[in-house]
Amino acid sequence: SIKGGAGNTEQTRRHIDLSIRLHNAASIVLTAHEDCGAGTTRDDLRRALALARGSYGQRHIRGFWLYLDGSWEEFPT
Repeated sequence: SIKGGAGNTEQTRRHIDLSIRLHNAASIVLTAHEDCGAGTTRDDLRRALALARGSYGQRHIRGFWLYLDGSWEEFPT
């Protein structure tokens, strides 16, 4: 979990690289949530997903927007 991660693309990239290096991660799941104290928005999640898909496209990449009531929405591929 990265506080405000989707809004900080450099931090997101660093954590994805680390996960791939340490665990050879085949899948990448990015999430963000409504009412984020760090100010992350749906557009930030879209940008983070575009970065991941552009840089790590050979891996399975999914993105989810989470609502405070526990429901979620998967962003399209």
